[in-house]
Amino acid sequence: MSSSREIRTTVMTITMAQASTWIKNTEHQRPLNQQHVDYLASEISEGRYVCNGEAIVIATDGSVLEGQHRLHAILKAKKSIESVVVFNVSPEHFGTIDQGMTRSKADALFIEGISSVALGSRAAIASAVSMALMTDENGCLLASRDGMRRVSNTQILQYIRNNPRVIDEAQQLFRLKTASPVPIAHLIYLFHLVSKNFPTCFDDFFHPLITGGNLPAGSTSLVLRNLASQRPRPEHYGSQRNQIALLVKTWNAEVTGKPLRLLRYSASHEPFPSIITTPVS
Repeated sequence: MSSSREIRTTVMTITMAQASTWIKNTEHQRPLNQQHVDYLASEISEGRYVCNGEAIVIATDGSVLEGQHRLHAILKAKKSIESVVVFNVSPEHFGTIDQGMTRSKADALFIEGISSVALGSRAAIASAVSMALMTDENGCLLASRDGMRRVSNTQILQYIRNNPRVIDEAQQLFRLKTASPVPIAHLIYLFHLVSKNFPTCFDDFFHPLITGGNLPAGSTSLVLRNLASQRPRPEHYGSQRNQIALLVKTWNAEVTGKPLRLLRYSASHEPFPSIITTPVS
């Protein structure tokens, strides 16, 4: 009969061969989430996966109690990883595994030292940075099958280290202390991508859009404010991706001086709009 004294912990290199062997015995595991496997495989392939203390747990009967997604990701990435492995855990203890609270992206920012902003504000910054990481060189937000791709905490923290101005830009928007009908994370995202080449965009675009002040009748910003303020929200404004698309359309309309009286986006009928990031001559 196994006891806690028989549990053995080690750090080892898990090769494709070892992962393949363990995968054959995952009867105690939950259904495989292929999207999570793809995400982990990307982390491994691009060198962001590190041995951080999270263990792969192997039961006394050789079955995998924790770690099947990492094992499948090793095979997909075709690359070995270093990991903590715990052996000799009773299969009966499977139901007690993974009960800890998952660290959010906002938590990661706090631990990094970004503690001068509230939890909700850190979450908005993390969301904005995630979107920036998913934006291509043409200013177009990329997507996966489920609408938005997944970004790791490691990627977010590295982006902020390389682009610390995003914190100051977010703080500038937070200082307005006005409840914006447009999600603040979306505004931080757009402000960050355009502010460098549009130095007056805060006063010209973001301040009026958030506060509603000095918006002339017929401006696209006013159309967006009215749309975002509706309750319940119209169907074509409901999803996060649609909300971002309409914000980008609004920005592009203001930059080009071509206001839109009807503000809509349909993924099935048009490509996702690219952000105008340089002044139009």
